[in-house]
Amino acid sequence: MSHTVLEPTHAAASSAPFELQPLAGKLGAEVRGLRLSGDLAPATFAALRQALLRHKVLFFKGQQHLDDASHQAFARLFGPLVGTPRCPRAMAPRSWSWTRPMAAVPTPGTPT
Repeated sequence: MSHTVLEPTHAAASSAPFELQPLAGKLGAEVRGLRLSGDLAPATFAALRQALLRHKVLFFKGQQHLDDASHQAFARLFGPLVGTPRCPRAMAPRSWSWTRPMAAVPTPGTPT
C-alpha cells in the first residue's frame, strides 16, 4: 500500500507534517506524526479535514495526552458537540457522552 505525506503550507508552533497510511481500499487511514489538540494550525486542520473527506475514517494512535477537555477541544474544531443517547453518562467517561453530528442527525432547514 502506498502512503501520502501531507505538509501544512506554513510552519507554526502547533503545526506539524503528518503521514497518512491508507488501511483498506478506499476506506480508512491511520494518521501518523500528529499530536492532536484543540489548537492545531489552520493549515494542519485543513489537511486533516481533507484526509477525513478522502478516507472517511481516520485512526489516531498514541494520543494518551488527551484528557476529556483537550479531546473535546479537538472535536470542536469540526463544529459544535452534540449529545448522544447511545451512551448514558453514568456508564462512560465524560468524553464518551458527546459526539459530532452523524449523517442520521437531520440538518436544520433540510427536508427529512
